[in-house]
Amino acid sequence: MKVGMSGERLFITLFDNIINMEDLTKVSFTNLEKVLYPDLELSKSRIIDYYIRIAPLMLGLLKNRVIVMNRYPDGVDKDGFYEKDAPAGIPLWVETFKIYSETAKREIDYIVCNELDTLIWMANLQPLRLT
Repeated sequence: MKVGMSGERLFITLFDNIINMEDLTKVSFTNLEKVLYPDLELSKSRIIDYYIRIAPLMLGLLKNRVIVMNRYPDGVDKDGFYEKDAPAGIPLWVETFKIYSETAKREIDYIVCNELDTLIWMANLQPLRLT
């Protein structure tokens, strides 16, 4: 399997067939050429490729667990932020779980990652660490 990019489209080459990733997933990709690891020259498309490759292992580890993301939308050399609450505008197909926080004195709507589409969607948000 090889992942490539053309403009804002992500492609997979599998058994000599080129497949548009958007035909395989519900995720709409954005800013695929954005460099997230400048020292290594790693782009967002390469990070998404990595998430796809490790999905069988990662999904097993994340199954039925609430997710907290450490997001670095402008790359690891810029300020990032810690996100517990599911971001505004999440797709309807992303599973969430509400838990009341005594500290915050409100319910937190956590993401639950049990599907490949959710993992790819999170990768598209540039979380460089999931906990």
